[in-house]
Amino acid sequence: MSAVSGVLSRQVLPACGSLCFFCPALRARSRQPIKRYKKLISEIFPKNQEEGPNDRKIGKLCEYAAKNPLRIPKIANSLEQRCYKELRYENFQSVKIVMCIYKKLLITCREQLPLYATSLMNIIHTLLDQTRRQDLQLTGCESLFDFVNNQKDGTYAFNLEGFIPQLCQLAQEVGEDERGVCLRAAGLQALSSVVWFMGEHSHISAEFDNIVSVVLENYGNPEDVHEEQGNQNQWEQEVVKNEEQGSTSSEMLTRVPSWGTIVKENGELNVTEEDSRNPCFWARICLQNMAKLGQEATNIRRILESLFRYFDSSDQWSLDHGLALPVLNDMQILMEKSGYNSHVLLSMLIKHLDHKNILKEPNMQLDVLNVTTSLAQQAKVESSIEIIGAVSDVIRHLRKSIQCSVDDANLGAEVKSWNKNLREAVDKCLVELSNKVGDAGPILEMMAVVLENLSAVTIIARTTITSVYRTAQIVASLPNLHYQSKTFPEALFHQLLLAMVHPDYETRVGAHRIFSVVLVPSAVFPRPVSTGLDLKRQAEVERTLSRTVSVFSSSAALFEKLKREKASSRENSSHGHKVDAGSAGKMQNGMLDRLRSSANQGKNIATDGPSLADEKSISNLNKDATILRLSSHQISLLLSSICAQSIAPENMPENFEAISNTFSLVLLFSRGKNSSHEVLVRSFQLAFSLRNIAVSDEVSLAISRRRSLYTMAIAMILFSSKAYGIVPLVSSAKLILAEKIVDPFLRLVEDRKLQAVSGETANTKVAYGSKEDSKLASKAISSISITGEQSKEYFAAEITKTLSNLSESELSIIKQQLLEEFLIDDTCPLPAPSSRDTAHQNQLDAKDDSLESDDFIESLEGVANRNKQPALQSHDVLSVNELLESALETANQVGRMSVTAPDVPYEEMALHCEKLLMGKQKKMSHVMSLHIRLGSSPLLDKNSAAVPQRPPLIPLALQCATEYQNQGNSLRLPASSPYDKFLKAAGC
Repeated sequence: MSAVSGVLSRQVLPACGSLCFFCPALRARSRQPIKRYKKLISEIFPKNQEEGPNDRKIGKLCEYAAKNPLRIPKIANSLEQRCYKELRYENFQSVKIVMCIYKKLLITCREQLPLYATSLMNIIHTLLDQTRRQDLQLTGCESLFDFVNNQKDGTYAFNLEGFIPQLCQLAQEVGEDERGVCLRAAGLQALSSVVWFMGEHSHISAEFDNIVSVVLENYGNPEDVHEEQGNQNQWEQEVVKNEEQGSTSSEMLTRVPSWGTIVKENGELNVTEEDSRNPCFWARICLQNMAKLGQEATNIRRILESLFRYFDSSDQWSLDHGLALPVLNDMQILMEKSGYNSHVLLSMLIKHLDHKNILKEPNMQLDVLNVTTSLAQQAKVESSIEIIGAVSDVIRHLRKSIQCSVDDANLGAEVKSWNKNLREAVDKCLVELSNKVGDAGPILEMMAVVLENLSAVTIIARTTITSVYRTAQIVASLPNLHYQSKTFPEALFHQLLLAMVHPDYETRVGAHRIFSVVLVPSAVFPRPVSTGLDLKRQAEVERTLSRTVSVFSSSAALFEKLKREKASSRENSSHGHKVDAGSAGKMQNGMLDRLRSSANQGKNIATDGPSLADEKSISNLNKDATILRLSSHQISLLLSSICAQSIAPENMPENFEAISNTFSLVLLFSRGKNSSHEVLVRSFQLAFSLRNIAVSDEVSLAISRRRSLYTMAIAMILFSSKAYGIVPLVSSAKLILAEKIVDPFLRLVEDRKLQAVSGETANTKVAYGSKEDSKLASKAISSISITGEQSKEYFAAEITKTLSNLSESELSIIKQQLLEEFLIDDTCPLPAPSSRDTAHQNQLDAKDDSLESDDFIESLEGVANRNKQPALQSHDVLSVNELLESALETANQVGRMSVTAPDVPYEEMALHCEKLLMGKQKKMSHVMSLHIRLGSSPLLDKNSAAVPQRPPLIPLALQCATEYQNQGNSLRLPASSPYDKFLKAAGC
């Protein structure tokens, strides 16, 4: 009857459920849900407060809610009101039962979370505010942990931020008793889920700095953390092994287990009770989730900045007692384990050196550098943008540290010690970061960027070139994968050419050193055999990266191998037998092969006098030992640059040593080329021309420098003769250096290299360039006679005798070319004009408007005055200074006109503008037409042995432009006038 009435009530009498409430037979049970869920809720709570909840009824209530989702809001509202009621009556056990129901709902009705989320968050807020009841606060933290872990999207991201202040307050609970420890652990547990949620949805809270503070405060004592991380690699292996085996031991979990190990898919917490009550454990879990939060570059930078700020404020950067190293070490390992680029951490650390918090804290800067170095040792090898940027920043700091150590004579002992420690720390950091790049190519390109716009200020230029040179020494230990079997990096080559003609002589020497190290890296880092690389790594680095290594021994070591060729070849050459270019090329190629082979044997060719490996070691060639090549155009530019550098007025003995070394390298690296005959001719042309300039009395070079120039020129003849197997000229050049002239400041070392020596080493107390030295140099120069077997004709004849594989016509052409003078390549950068007496003052005082005379131009023009061509005299050529003065005068007239006559009619203004433009075009046309007629004129007159003519106009223009850049404001035109603004508006 009840079943039939139920059908009638649903189909025939749809309103009987509300009208016939006195008749139970006419009502269906399914039409009465209110009493059912209320009854289930009431049955869950026991009558005795000491008893636990009825788990079976909780399950039924959750199943009912899952089947009737529209009833969930009413269920949630009922539970919320019941919770508040029990709180008022202090029935705290009933409150915990309510939270048990919600925990079950989170698992059973996860898809319907929005229907009861607001109610649950309101209750959690209320529980966290119960400061007098620790158990309720713990219940609230656990409920929030479960709530966050069951989120599927970022709907409640901003709602969760409201819990962070409460959780941070709990995590900062004072006291080491059970209550304080448990509250800190519960707060950090909830914070770990909040941080995980941020990482899942790429959202960082505005309260993130507070989270970082409480996490690091509970990370553990620095001493305990350092001891715990004593063997980090072994710990990593244990964690991976335990995770694979499904182990959940207390030791593994204390060592930051994965989030998936802690929280299972069903939302249950999988940790031991000991770990769940350990604040340090949950602090490390928070750090792990912070590392995962850095999926985007912006996020990871925000995280690291917060960490750094905490270390700054609490002074935690100390390598031995601070918290920075263990925390960042964990962060680095976690980032790499998660597949993120940990090099961002190293880059951010280097950039933090410029932060205002530590900019005036020298000891803290040292600590940051030491921490970075330690982290770099553990980083992976990868040529990333971040690590290359970090290397660039470290080079900048290296330059600053060098500059701080230059003028520290008047500083205290403490400041000197700090400067020394800072430089050593920066150097170590640079070594470690460069090793993590793994390839020399990107660093070489970055070095070119550092050398761009090299300052004209002496101190800045020197420190910059020194820092780049130090980087080149370090890079020598790296395999050059990017430029393997390729020519010298073009960008770096161009910047080095500019640095080689810098006004400062020490900067020029540094540029040559960089070139030598990059071209022949084994000169400072002989690579051992790959099988023993790991065992000898530390010893090799310490020896190789020493600053005392003589880099200019690289070419000397190559020449040493020419001396050790086969006895038969040596005997044939000594008897005057002809050696063709092909056999000479084979000699050179074999020498370079043995150079590579010597790298396998670990022999240091950077020291004075070492020999390379014998021919038997060629079979042990190390493919990783890469020596760059020089293109034909690069060789031409180097020879032209050497010509310009050699007659610079401020050269010192170190400059002549550097130039001769670069000249030797050019010779040795050009022998295997098809254009080797051209290099042979131009190398001897250059040496002959420099020798003629040195003995000319009309050159405005100091007599001491002329003596050094002559010595270097003869050494060039010697090196060229040895490189191309011209034995008679070797003996002749050695005889000249031994008998005709002696330079106490330059000495020839075993016929292989030209070495600069100091006054003490030279057994003389006379200073270079002094009056006494000038008298000695004048006496030596006056005794020189270029005749007979010392003449250019004799040398040309001896050279052509060795080229037996060429025809008579080809030999005749080569002989004629040898008698010609050396021509500078038009595309080669020439030295910037500077005054010998006031160069340093002009560099430091940019406001000096005076323009001093140029000794370099005078050295060329003085010789050219002896034999000027009539064509040059017939033309009215404006000098550079005259042209600039004309422009200055015109600008001043224009400025005066615009001020005194502001109301000039437009037609008159336009006419004046047109005349001014025509006058400028006329002057420039005159200059260009002269260049077209004389642009091919040689630097030196062909009819005179040592009579240079005025150099081509394009190099002079380059000099003028370089002079303007170096002089700063000295050539700046007057400030703009109203007339200038009118011209701009009129489109003129």
